[in-house]
Amino acid sequence: MKHFRYLLLIFIFSIALNSFSINLVVNDKNISTDGYQALPEIINDRTYVPLRFVSDALGYNVNWDGDNKQVLISNSTDPMSSIQPENLEKNLRIVLNGKPMFFPADYGQPFININNITMVPVRGVSEAMKFQVSFANNTVYIKGNTEPDYQIIPVTNVQEEETPKQKDPYSFDLTIFGEAIATREQLISYTRDRERAFRVSIPEMYNRPYIEIPDLIDYYLEIGKEYGIRGDIAYLQAIKETNFFQFTGLVQPHQNNYSGIWATGAALTGNEPFNGVSPEKMKFEPGVHGVTFASPRIGVEAQIQHLYAYATTAPLPEGKELLSPRFIYVNRGCAPRWVDLGGKWAYPGYSPSSFSSLQEAFNAGKTYGHSILEDYLAKVLAY
Repeated sequence: MKHFRYLLLIFIFSIALNSFSINLVVNDKNISTDGYQALPEIINDRTYVPLRFVSDALGYNVNWDGDNKQVLISNSTDPMSSIQPENLEKNLRIVLNGKPMFFPADYGQPFININNITMVPVRGVSEAMKFQVSFANNTVYIKGNTEPDYQIIPVTNVQEEETPKQKDPYSFDLTIFGEAIATREQLISYTRDRERAFRVSIPEMYNRPYIEIPDLIDYYLEIGKEYGIRGDIAYLQAIKETNFFQFTGLVQPHQNNYSGIWATGAALTGNEPFNGVSPEKMKFEPGVHGVTFASPRIGVEAQIQHLYAYATTAPLPEGKELLSPRFIYVNRGCAPRWVDLGGKWAYPGYSPSSFSSLQEAFNAGKTYGHSILEDYLAKVLAY
């Protein structure tokens, strides 16, 4: 898998910027950059580009609402998109599909230059429009959002002249048992890069504050090693399950449940069996989905313990206390590889809208387990 730093329209200029020639490729089609009245520029280490250049290249419509001093961007034919929010403060504002775009202070702010051209910080616009971009050999490659579970990708103003290579290869035969492949530093860098995007997207998409990502990497690596399980990939499984610890599904942040244990789709009654787990380690909250663990560390170990149940028929390692109340329900040893988890840990474990059966999705490499490796591990290993 190739890795990008995910840059949107990155242009390299000297301080005395005059002009710069680039090639732009959008969804494998060359786009001419001639005819635009403003060049990209760097201000306080932030890259700005003409808004119309970005929107035209990506197929968005742009209009100027002079009465409210706002630029209206739309890729929707929905009549409701023509109803725009009132801009009471009358400061320059960008509105995307009827929703105002708010740029964090460290992203930079849109402005109108001396030629009346609206300039925007590429980082904020790219995260809002959810496009995947790479830069190489004076060419910008932009891929549109085509996957239903596409992850928002952050951007940076640092150029990479060539795509970095994976330090360690992986295959779909990768077992749950084994040494960690990704390093602690890779996991931290990967998490921090995506954290920037989620700080912007979560308030906009879910109308609630961003949740700070818990410091769990060392727990996963340490506890994973104690069980002989790849803690790095267990951490990435938790990222997938929780949507980067933003808990946009049924499980809530306070539950310390990073893998959806006992989140079966039905709310708990509070009378579920502990199955040998101490009530001091966990509890069942009536009306809540999934187990609530007493601490983040216990929640991490319960997940790794549950993976242990799927990967082997052996008893728990000596000295380990049972923490997963669904441990006894697992068909022990049925999933020795990560790709075997589809349809077992996660049900149905594939997209029914794309495939007619789990087997068809498995043959295509598009199940729950495949996604952990392809959509997460491969990106981490590119750091």
